[in-house]
Amino acid sequence: MEQRYIIVNLDKKEFVDPCSLDQGAQFWEIAVNRVSAVLPFLLRQCTGYAASMDIGDNHNHVGRWVGDRVVVVGEYDESGIYNLARMSPVWKDIGCDVFLELNAFIGVEDLQIRLIR
Repeated sequence: MEQRYIIVNLDKKEFVDPCSLDQGAQFWEIAVNRVSAVLPFLLRQCTGYAASMDIGDNHNHVGRWVGDRVVVVGEYDESGIYNLARMSPVWKDIGCDVFLELNAFIGVEDLQIRLIR
């Protein structure tokens, strides 16, 4: 059986679980599906005059993970981070929130990720 993966911010105790977005969670699936679009959105660093020129305002998650320790971790990894993130009430899956913002930014319906709720 292939292992599943999540994208984890170790510093903020946040993660993106592809399964909660109705996307494949195997490593190769994350590499080719729209879940990988979360990384440039969360890791965008742009300050000063140009900060909102290309993306606009009203995005709470743009750049949220800049400077943080971010990993893609599998469920069988010896660190236990995968299960800790998914089971602990201290950790939060921010995937749906991020993709609502990302979809609003993208604007083109055919390119947006379809969310399950």
